[in-house]
Amino acid sequence: MVKKEKKVKSEIKTDEKLKVKKNEDVKEKRLRRDKKPSAKADGVFLRACEARSKKSGKAAEKFLLRSEKDIVRYIEKSQRGFANEQQAELHRELLKIASLQNPDADWVNLDNAAMIFPATDSADINGMFRLSAILNEKIDPKRLQQALNNTVRRFPTIAAAIKRGMFWFYLEPSTYPVVVEEEKLFPCTRIPMDSRHSCIRVTYYDYRISVDFFHAVTDGNGGMVFLNTLVGAYLRLGGEKITPSGNYLDDRDKPRKEETVDSFQRIADFKTKSNHKDVVSFEIPGERLNNYSLVVVNGSVDSEKLKQVAKAHDATVGQYLTAALIWAIEEDRRFYGYDKKRPVVVSVPSNLRKFYPSPTVRNFIYVMSIHGTGNTDFDEILKKVKTQFGEQNNLDFFVGLVNFNVKSQKNFFLKICPLFLKNMVLKLFYKKKGSRARTSTVSNLGLVKTPKEFLDHVVRYEFILGPQEREMVSFSCCSYNGNTVISASRTIKEKSVVKLFFDRLVADGLDVVVDTNCEV
Repeated sequence: MVKKEKKVKSEIKTDEKLKVKKNEDVKEKRLRRDKKPSAKADGVFLRACEARSKKSGKAAEKFLLRSEKDIVRYIEKSQRGFANEQQAELHRELLKIASLQNPDADWVNLDNAAMIFPATDSADINGMFRLSAILNEKIDPKRLQQALNNTVRRFPTIAAAIKRGMFWFYLEPSTYPVVVEEEKLFPCTRIPMDSRHSCIRVTYYDYRISVDFFHAVTDGNGGMVFLNTLVGAYLRLGGEKITPSGNYLDDRDKPRKEETVDSFQRIADFKTKSNHKDVVSFEIPGERLNNYSLVVVNGSVDSEKLKQVAKAHDATVGQYLTAALIWAIEEDRRFYGYDKKRPVVVSVPSNLRKFYPSPTVRNFIYVMSIHGTGNTDFDEILKKVKTQFGEQNNLDFFVGLVNFNVKSQKNFFLKICPLFLKNMVLKLFYKKKGSRARTSTVSNLGLVKTPKEFLDHVVRYEFILGPQEREMVSFSCCSYNGNTVISASRTIKEKSVVKLFFDRLVADGLDVVVDTNCEV
């Protein structure tokens, strides 16, 4: 009995010791957490969230209580992974500047063309594109953050977050502000689609300012206006006077209502019918890279010489580049003996603003589907490309396509259908019709128009398309100050199509200067 009592007493003592040790460990963890200088961040983020919540009284108190843990966690997480304390300190300062963002905007519906993107968003199908401006001076991150604060206020729909409603996705200011980051990831890496994250990512690296856009909020033309406004705000904070002109809006002005309209609703006449039918296209074979990986090859050519080469073939620059891509894919298919049953179909976006002038900075483009000939005769390919451009690059053709989509959007039964069912239908439609109907894309933004002061600071622009489910290789280009940059982005290891494309340009007498982000 005595031995048993001793055993029980010793067990009680050990339990007490364990409890005391556990309590001490908990206290020590709390002390370590409280000692972190960024844990509260001087209440900056709490005040920012209070302003952004647009709530008052008890609702605001509940919002702050619910958000406090998330905000502290966000700040602590954002400070991990820095090489040294200097980088961490810089990021803390950027966070403080970013906390002053307060876009005064209400929720707004997605435009007609944007509805497909949230439904099909995934790691390797992300609907992203990138626009970059390369300056002749190193980027100051703090000044860039201040410029971004001003620009976000000017473009509330572009800097918004996508949120889920009962029946539709919609846009609303994000819970967290947009913070500029030093570029470390591949271009067009997916942005999480939730209320905390804006649909844009702003990065810098040495002399480059880049903005990654989720296609649901804008197209390439609206994105270029945003980038130019950001660059203009950055230069103005550095002491430069900017004269408003070109694809540029003064960041000090208030956003105008007409800049946020859904122009597809305005051009739909519900009379014009479309005879266009999609077909299952040829898919470029290859070994897929890991998710979030994107190899980009930039080819710089003289803009005037490119025009001359296109004119020698009695074609526009867009027609010539489209024919060159179709030729490269057909030549690759012939060389490796791939199946020729399915046609090569290249998607060519067209800016509808040239047919129907609109100040909107949201999506207002539609695509042409240009088919190949099935052989490698470049002259024959170009002839067919020009014929299809003539048939499709007009307002009647696009209005017919817009009518179908707007009618579907206004359908009563589709309206009352819950969002999760709509997503299932849209995903199925995209897999059966959308992604399978294209082999690749050529997107030409044309000449980038800027204020004259940009000529002394901006060296060149770049336009990059993000990864898609079935389009393994995509091409995009833009021109500025006599230089055209053609960017080829691929998600497969095989680079033969990209090489053949640029070889075609060189064979026609163009000098191409190539650079890449990754040797794969």
